[in-house]
Amino acid sequence: MFIDFDPENGIPAGRQWERELYSQLRRTDAVVFLASPAAVASKWCFAELSLARSLGRPVFPVRLEPGVSLALLSDVQWIDLRDGDAALTRLLAGLRAAGLDPADAFGWDPLRSPYPGLAPFQAADAAVFFGREHEIERLVRLLQPTLARGPGRVVGIVGPSGSGKSSLLRAGLLPRLARMPGRWILLPPLVPGRKPIEALAGSVAQALAAGAPDRANTLTRLVDGGSAELAALAVDLADRHHIGAGRPDVLVVVDQAEELFTQCADPLEREAGKALDHDR
Repeated sequence: MFIDFDPENGIPAGRQWERELYSQLRRTDAVVFLASPAAVASKWCFAELSLARSLGRPVFPVRLEPGVSLALLSDVQWIDLRDGDAALTRLLAGLRAAGLDPADAFGWDPLRSPYPGLAPFQAADAAVFFGREHEIERLVRLLQPTLARGPGRVVGIVGPSGSGKSSLLRAGLLPRLARMPGRWILLPPLVPGRKPIEALAGSVAQALAAGAPDRANTLTRLVDGGSAELAALAVDLADRHHIGAGRPDVLVVVDQAEELFTQCADPLEREAGKALDHDR
């Protein structure tokens, strides 16, 4: 969400403000117009609204004071803020009806290239990752009932090489699960490579963060204790993030899982990695 006077995400000091406003309007999905007497009299607000409408962006006018109106928006349904919570409920419903669900809205760094080339999209690219909404929604729906049935359950993303599985995982599914901190604890995605247990240890150690065992100690625990030790580490993670009723689940995320078979040369480590993966 962009507001020009926001101290962190608004117009930076020294920036040419008119050009910045028009640039932001071209990137936006919708405009909420807070209609006060000063706003409807402002030639700049009129110019911004005109540009938004010429670009086909939906405009949601919110009346702040009685009697305020603007001829440019006479064909649009207004919301009267004097209605209190009911007005905000109507605004939220209107945004969602226009396809602007807050759960799917992600910020975007304008200095970041939206074209990663052959590399997969990452969580930072969630705002520009589109066209997989159905698959993302299905994965979110599948996770809980599948993993709640007990150990050994997995949700797999399967497809031909180059079909976008990693992008779907990293830029589609994980950013949405990250918005449910009381529901999920996400281990950083691990790529098995030639040493899958080391990769898993690094992912777990990173999730445990400050004051927790380092990567070497975590690796030792996993090698010595196997899947039972992984379960103990998961319980430790869940306890650290337990807020209110219900302890969050810990999700082990494996990208390029086929490397357990194609790159891991040590048969003992390969079997251990498969066992840990199976028992998560």
